[in-house]
Amino acid sequence: MPLQADIRKRLNHFTLQVSLSCGAGRVLSIVGPSGAGKTTILRIIAGLDVPDEGGVTLGGTTWTDTAARVMVPTRRRGLGMVFQDFPLFPHLNVWKNVCFSAPDVSLARHLMERFGIWHLKDTRVDAVSGGERQRCAICQALARKPRLLLMDEPFSALDPLTRRKLREAFR
Repeated sequence: MPLQADIRKRLNHFTLQVSLSCGAGRVLSIVGPSGAGKTTILRIIAGLDVPDEGGVTLGGTTWTDTAARVMVPTRRRGLGMVFQDFPLFPHLNVWKNVCFSAPDVSLARHLMERFGIWHLKDTRVDAVSGGERQRCAICQALARKPRLLLMDEPFSALDPLTRRKLREAFR
């Protein structure tokens, strides 16, 4: 179920024009300097922003097509998204955040163990470190069993050792 995007979006100081394809089970990294439009690309794929021209498909299903005026709502795309600021519910503990909208709590526990945060299950997310919140957000996104996982600077709050361990956990 390949992801394909061919989009054009006018931003403040330039026009973002991107054509990309990523096969099922593959990893695609979008790299570039700050302000280059990486987050905008992810937001367009997620349906949180609309391109000026172009479209996005996953597995032959059209999510966005500006010419045909097709725009599948984000909630119907079946994707997981980890934002730069990893918005979690501060009044909930780590376990309840990860389980939020998760169809299978046993998967949630497995993910928390794999990503090294199971011991924090009863701790409120506002009482854990930035790296632990980031891992919580990743587990939350994966626990939904998304068709597609989008991550915006997913390892930015992690120390080098934890970053390496998480990259291994994704393999």
